[in-house]
Amino acid sequence: MADPDPFRHVAVLGASSLAALIAGIIVLDLGSQALHISNQSAIYALRPQARSRINTAYMVAYFLGGAAGSAAASVVYSAAGWTGVCALGAFTAAAALWFWFATRKQHLKLRSRGPRWAGGGAGSTCLKPERVMLWLRH
Repeated sequence: MADPDPFRHVAVLGASSLAALIAGIIVLDLGSQALHISNQSAIYALRPQARSRINTAYMVAYFLGGAAGSAAASVVYSAAGWTGVCALGAFTAAAALWFWFATRKQHLKLRSRGPRWAGGGAGSTCLKPERVMLWLRH
């Protein structure tokens, strides 16, 4: 018979082992900080003369996303406990991965247009943010 609660084993690790809980907190914090720095580097490159406005918009979006995630986790915790919160986190990560994969086609399309659109040539692996903004305006 299939396990009715597939996330139970993941949830039990954090609930029964202080070391696993601390390790999870550290990994989560490091990942969050790395993502935040990466995002700010990308948005600061958009328009240096508008850093303050761009940073304000980014931080508002960052705060609203965090508040929505906290509210969702609170509701899920009251309904399904720690297992539900783990499932919500897994779902959120899967949704972000799907979004990245779905928008990757646009990234590849831009790269195929050559140096005018991509960051350094048809073989470049990164897009310059100003090129993305140019593409979004069209």
